[in-house]
Amino acid sequence: MARSATSTALVASALVFLGVNALPRSQTAHNANNPNRHLLARAVTADPTKLSGKSFDFVIVGGGTAGLAIAARLSEYSNTTVAVIEAGGDGSAHADNINIPGYSYIHGLTGTDADWSYTITPQPSAGNRATKWPRGKVLGGSGSINGMFWGIGSQRDWDAWATLFPTSSSSYNSSTLANGTPASFNWSWSTIRGYHKKSENFTVPPTDQQTQFGMVIDHDAHGYGGAIQTTMSEYIYDGIANWVPTLVALGMTKGDLASGDTHVVSITPSTLNAHNFTRSNSMAGYINPVGPRSNLVILTGMQATSLVWGNEGSSGAVATGVNFAASAGAQSYTVKANKEVILCGGTVGSAQLLQLSGVGPKSLMTSLNIDSVVDLPGVGQNLQDHGATSVAWAVDGATWWDLLSNDTLQAQQLTQWRDDATGLWTYINEAVAYPSIQDIMGTSADTWINTVSSGLSSALSSLSTSQSLDSTVLKGITQQFNIQLDMLKNSVGQLEIIMTMLAGAGNAGIQVAQQHAWSRGALTINSSSAFDYPSINPNYLNNGWDVDIITAGIKYVRTIGSTAPMSSYFKSETSTTSAATTDDAIGTYIANSIATEYHPIGTCSMLPLDMGGVVDTTLRVYGTANVRVIDASVMPIHVTAHTMASAYAIAEYGADIIKMAYWPVPVSSTTTSTKAGATNGSGTGNSSESASSDSQSGLTSNQRTIVIATTIGVGGAALLLGLLFWVSRRGQQKTKGPEDPWRSSFGGAHNLPMQNMSNTELAAPTAPFKDGGGKYDYRMSGMSSSSMDTAQLHAATPLADRQSLAYDSTVPLSPGYSYSPGVSIPGTPQMGPAPGLTAHDYTPVSGRASPGPRI
Repeated sequence: MARSATSTALVASALVFLGVNALPRSQTAHNANNPNRHLLARAVTADPTKLSGKSFDFVIVGGGTAGLAIAARLSEYSNTTVAVIEAGGDGSAHADNINIPGYSYIHGLTGTDADWSYTITPQPSAGNRATKWPRGKVLGGSGSINGMFWGIGSQRDWDAWATLFPTSSSSYNSSTLANGTPASFNWSWSTIRGYHKKSENFTVPPTDQQTQFGMVIDHDAHGYGGAIQTTMSEYIYDGIANWVPTLVALGMTKGDLASGDTHVVSITPSTLNAHNFTRSNSMAGYINPVGPRSNLVILTGMQATSLVWGNEGSSGAVATGVNFAASAGAQSYTVKANKEVILCGGTVGSAQLLQLSGVGPKSLMTSLNIDSVVDLPGVGQNLQDHGATSVAWAVDGATWWDLLSNDTLQAQQLTQWRDDATGLWTYINEAVAYPSIQDIMGTSADTWINTVSSGLSSALSSLSTSQSLDSTVLKGITQQFNIQLDMLKNSVGQLEIIMTMLAGAGNAGIQVAQQHAWSRGALTINSSSAFDYPSINPNYLNNGWDVDIITAGIKYVRTIGSTAPMSSYFKSETSTTSAATTDDAIGTYIANSIATEYHPIGTCSMLPLDMGGVVDTTLRVYGTANVRVIDASVMPIHVTAHTMASAYAIAEYGADIIKMAYWPVPVSSTTTSTKAGATNGSGTGNSSESASSDSQSGLTSNQRTIVIATTIGVGGAALLLGLLFWVSRRGQQKTKGPEDPWRSSFGGAHNLPMQNMSNTELAAPTAPFKDGGGKYDYRMSGMSSSSMDTAQLHAATPLADRQSLAYDSTVPLSPGYSYSPGVSIPGTPQMGPAPGLTAHDYTPVSGRASPGPRI
């Protein structure tokens, strides 16, 4: 009987396997040649009625870097409904500009409808200039329009979070929830590095490229199997080969930025898909690869205007939904939130929406006739950015200007890129270093640090007076200043210097960007309308120490230009810095050129409430029961890196925190314990216990065996019928497409806790990397079930084949790259020609039809 039950189970498994694979693949999202694959694979709509008046468990405001990652993670569970509201479009109108790496610089989307195009307030210490602040307004957010640079920051950066939010704080809840999960979380390096790895699928570049450009790869520091593809550019200009040896000659160590020590010189990865050298953003990495999800709707072209509040509960104000509209004066809609509202609008959008919804400084709410829901002084405060300027030199060799200024070369290179994913359009600036104060100031460093130390109190007093800081906000900034002083003393990188190949005709340059500014700014709304831009004041150079650091940085990069081997490539200095020979002159140049490096943080800082905090360690907004902020705005102090990789790590961690909050209450171990004797197969068990068991049940041992076997057989048959029914339904769902992603009503709360995944489903994927391939456990021990890789987001069936993906043969793998297949499935429709180029401006190599890049 037992053997029969086993056979039944095996037959059931076989039939299910055959049934699943017998689905008409031409009608599924997994078919690379299906022209409607993306329509099948995601529920993206511009129809507001798909959300209006409906209820979702989680409503996410912002479909950017973090927002789409969280949407993918939370919608892994079919009994959980997720809605995303994105103000921008789906990106299809700008496919080439988003996907072609070099277009991010030469045909970038700043100033288009894919950019919020914010303007900061006039900066008194920076020439009184009011410059643009680009932020992505498209699915994928700023990760769709940025320079694609990948870096997580240093261990000291992240450990500062633990210092700023000590467990002794009254805002730190050391207890556990009813389900046994923590009520507060640690955000130190030891935790966040696992989520950084979880988001990444790194592809090791060819060995000859590593050698030529002095790359250092710390294999253990990277993730293999995550959603976001990373690697180095396929084409790198020869002049970049001077970068690493020159900085080493000046005393820096070469290394891998992912290792946790950013005080190095490096050639660092970008968010590049190594198979086809397209941009890997949250849309390509987290949304496009997944199968049809009727529980996920992504609405584009609609801006959230305010949160809807219900009756306040014991845990604070309860958000019951989100209002949204297409524009000022347009029809307003409302979507309901059963569980939580999650803000992912970035450093500008999240703080703005909180203030519009009555969460922020009460005095601001009163002045704008907005009902104050939570008096939270820190909302919009502690704004920090990386301010940048640059120095340029004439060079002897090719630069990006050759491509920018030559339409014929652009067309030829576009053809090459479309045909074999190689050439100039694959290049991204990746030569970087993070020198310390000791590097850039030399023997004067200690004296200058002592000046900073003795001037902290005065600097804080001046900042408080000029910005009328609330005492709690001032307390938080005071702690940050102490940490930044410690960073100065301990050789943490203070500047990011990047070699850029686009610095004017015949020029290359070095960008100089301060990483830990002493100036602090603020963001405040000007009206009760979401369509009126807020006032954004980063307060560039308000603190003179920032000018000192950048001045020393310009002197340092001049030293780089005059040091071999770079001195053989850089000729004469051509930027207006060439006339700046004194510190005052350099300071004037900085004031007239400083601009954003596009890395604003801090307006919804994760700090204790008495230090001006906006969110706690669970990312929940103080004073609310169910509103979280999950994006770069929660970062309380800046990192020595660009912020995109950090945003992905925050999103992955935030998704796990939410899942744990709704996790099942664990079964008591006493209810499942088994006596040792009962599991002992040696025949030495206690026979009297067995007899007692038989007597109490009324069945002999043989009778019980028959009953159990029969039960297993019947259960197997029922399981088979259930799975066959599921296969049938799955086939219907896949053929139906996305026209109406909601196949049935779903009003009201859904059954949480979320589904638990088996250990098999959580197994780490095998991905080729290093020589000979291998398997890396890129996850942290003890993570929740969202630890599955993105190729396994759907619990029922893999979303990507476990073998290497069958990419179109007309787009061959670039030679030498040990590509990790990951999750970016091929099959996107033919992309349009580049701006200014028509379909006749390029001819496919060898007469082959251009298949278009695959995402």
